[in-house]
Amino acid sequence: MRTVTPRQVKLAFAVGILADILQLPVNLSFFSVGLATIGGEIPLEALDAAIDVVAALLINRLLGFHWALLPTFALELVPGLDAAPTWTACVAYVAFRRRQRITS
Repeated sequence: MRTVTPRQVKLAFAVGILADILQLPVNLSFFSVGLATIGGEIPLEALDAAIDVVAALLINRLLGFHWALLPTFALELVPGLDAAPTWTACVAYVAFRRRQRITS
């Protein structure tokens, strides 16, 4: 089991919160008619998926692999469900579990 520093946990929270905040306008515009692309070139769903991939990689790098990352990534790929702050919740869960194992 990998130990994580408080700095790594804070950075992982920052990544999770930033990813959820960046995805919010993308997810809200998904429900609006006619806003499916940015400037007619980049589909918003591709931008949304790119944010998810980067967030997953950074969180995995900071906290180490945890099985909770997989369902979080899967939920983020479902339109509508990805409006929830799943990355932030995932980081909170993984950080809690890592701390729980260290103190036990």
